[in-house]
Amino acid sequence: MTRTSIAHGFLVTLLVAAHGLAPAAAPRLVQTGALPTDARSVQENYDDWTVACVQRDAKRLCSLSQQQLDKDSRQRVVALELSSVAADKADGTLLLPFGLALDQKVILQLDGAQFGSPLPYRTCLAAGCLVKVSLDTRSIGDLKKATALTVKTTADGGQPLTFTLSLKGFASAFDRTAALGK
Repeated sequence: MTRTSIAHGFLVTLLVAAHGLAPAAAPRLVQTGALPTDARSVQENYDDWTVACVQRDAKRLCSLSQQQLDKDSRQRVVALELSSVAADKADGTLLLPFGLALDQKVILQLDGAQFGSPLPYRTCLAAGCLVKVSLDTRSIGDLKKATALTVKTTADGGQPLTFTLSLKGFASAFDRTAALGK
């Protein structure tokens, strides 16, 4: 995977945010999967998840994401973005902060139960350390029914670190992203 493809999804979100778009909520769009007339981008919020799409030439780039910021510094602590979304699969990136034991794998849990196999770190870039996430039909269904995705990792000094992502709005955001990406 190239740096360009790793950063692709976060770029979609940044492009939409740079255009200053407010969330859109036209029911007609949910049914058709089309962007609003003459729109080159759209950003919609579904509880704790954000859907973003940008039309570039003949290609539409869509993603759903959630990021959490430190309440004091306002720096991003953790983010999950799924950018290759279809009804039966999704691929994306989990972004974690620096200072982690990169030889240790990342463990995911859904509502406290093990979720998939432990995941290796891919690389670290200026934004943080990246972990590739691939979901199949069963995993997507499990995420849609759960309330929290817990990310467990280890700091460089050996201390366990835990991040929790809310899944409130995930099902709607996922379905919307899949519809827009068609």
